[in-house]
Amino acid sequence: MDIFIDLAKEQIMNINWDGPALFVLIILAILLILRKWSMFLLIVLTIVLGWGAEDLIITSMGTDQEIISVPFLIYCIGGGAIIILALISFFKSAV
Repeated sequence: MDIFIDLAKEQIMNINWDGPALFVLIILAILLILRKWSMFLLIVLTIVLGWGAEDLIITSMGTDQEIISVPFLIYCIGGGAIIILALISFFKSAV
């Protein structure tokens, strides 16, 4: 367990706080305060999977050109799931 904590600390220390990481951190803090656990966990899972698949790229066998990167695909699927969860939450609260 200490290995995971050390890796998390190392990643946090290497984050460029001038970029989008600060925005994501603020959103995660707001979700924790509002106790939106499913949204929080889905965002964290999307970020972790995207970072883990950072070097994976799907290329064309015929032309050797990059078609799509796997992290981009993960972020798109995760973002779509977050939007769907937000819409479901909104419509449940409106009823």
